[in-house]
Amino acid sequence: MVWRPLFKYPVLAVGILMLYVALSNPKLKGILGLNRDKLIASSCRAVLVMLDKRKPSSWETNCQDNDFNYLVITVKNNLTAVDDNNLKKALYRELANELTFLAQNSPEENLGRVRILKFELHNPKIILITFAHGKDVARLATLKDQNLVLQHLKETFQVKERRIK
Repeated sequence: MVWRPLFKYPVLAVGILMLYVALSNPKLKGILGLNRDKLIASSCRAVLVMLDKRKPSSWETNCQDNDFNYLVITVKNNLTAVDDNNLKKALYRELANELTFLAQNSPEENLGRVRILKFELHNPKIILITFAHGKDVARLATLKDQNLVLQHLKETFQVKERRIK
């Protein structure tokens, strides 16, 4: 019964087959915007929808391709200081401020479901790379006292320093 119109109109059958071949071509998927990744629901993408509207121009955000619950944020910073110790303190303070900004401007439920968050703070002298769970970053939105924020950062965040020569 379904095949009868296709046999009656063979041009329709050939047209449907050619449309299927054209849409399944990997080169055309990028041109037509038919990426299946956009249709996959994930917490990382939900965070980026709101964050992309509010993020500063120095931020670059993306979700890792292989795992949709791996959020990567890169921030370029040009802080300068007289000595390295003052620069290090200023960068750690800036890192805490940026993470708090992230927590306040992202949906708390979705940020809490992000498995891994990688936050990179780039400076001409030092790069700070932070790995954290999304639930730990989401908790920063509720902390108002500076000492509580500092204690939470010390207990839950892993920071790696890389010096640039």
